[in-house]
Order: sequence, then structure tokens, then C-alpha cells
Amino acid sequence: MADASNATPVPGPLKGKPALRARVREAEGYIATMRRLVPIESETTLDIWAGDRDDDALRALAELHGLRGPVVRLLAAMDSAGSS
Repeated sequence: MADASNATPVPGPLKGKPALRARVREAEGYIATMRRLVPIESETTLDIWAGDRDDDALRALAELHGLRGPVVRLLAAMDSAGSS
């Protein structure tokens, strides 16, 4: 929330996205409520799989389950992070 309110956000998903930052600010109450109702587990073990990506299989699974948009964003994020 703090980054959405800053005049110059740090590099990341809110950088250069004034409309997104405005939506995050407008949803501040909702976000606070959801953090109480659905807490995020931040102290969990994370196993990283180092296998090969199968983008075609992921896209097919996304189409089957109606998740095309989220998968497109996931692949774009992985590409921008240098994950391949």
C-alpha cells in the first residue's frame, strides 16, 4: 500500500502504472480486510523446481481450465525475471 501512495514508486509492478496505483489506493480498505480474513503465510519453506519449462503444456492446461489470462501474466513475469 505504501508504494502505491508514493509519488515515485520503487521498481516493480506499480512503477509507471498510475492507473494501477490508483486502484490499489482505492482498494485500501478491502485489502486491509482481506489481510485479516485470509492471512498470507510468509514463513513457509519454498522448494524451487529447476526443471525445464513446458510453456505449451501450461497454455493447454490454462485453456482447459479457463485460466488463460493469469497464465499469460505468469509467463510474462517469468520471462521478465529471466526464468527459462
